Amino acid sequence: MLHSSYPISNLFDTLSNGGPNTGSFWHTDNKTGLMPVWCTFTTGTYAKLSRFRLIPRNFDIFTHNNPKLFSLWGTDSDRPGPFTPPLFAEEGTKIGEWENLGNFSFNDPLSGAARNASTQADKDEALKGQEFTVRFNAPKVRIIRMVVSESMGRTIQGNAADLTFWGDER
Repeated sequence: MLHSSYPISNLFDTLSNGGPNTGSFWHTDNKTGLMPVWCTFTTGTYAKLSRFRLIPRNFDIFTHNNPKLFSLWGTDSDRPGPFTPPLFAEEGTKIGEWENLGNFSFNDPLSGAARNASTQADKDEALKGQEFTVRFNAPKVRIIRMVVSESMGRTIQGNAADLTFWGDER
């Protein structure tokens, strides 16, 4: 489900100053025409996640493919079996080796404007990213799947500019 020109690695590239590179992004290539869409990546370590920040793609932030409703699924397996995530599942749901770490919703425009009438201040605020807390009793994970069940524009695609995770490897 990846658009070949916009790979998952774009979620984690950084600028020379160490900040997020919001000029590149991940983007799905949804050939099924159905939601959800997702991307899967390894953290490179086993960690108990505490929080993360999602920065949307800087393009029609509130009316295009940026995640509105999404979930994180995780596994501690190095080679998990096949897994097609559902459109929605309760936090803590387990399917095979995967567990739902949390369900999240990206803020609508803070001004209160409709998504298709957001202000420049709304867009500037959104591009700072939004932080989310992972539930305290979530397990340690090595591989994460971000599952987008609804995009801001209610399209059948997904994209994002940056993901940053915090957690504990102990």
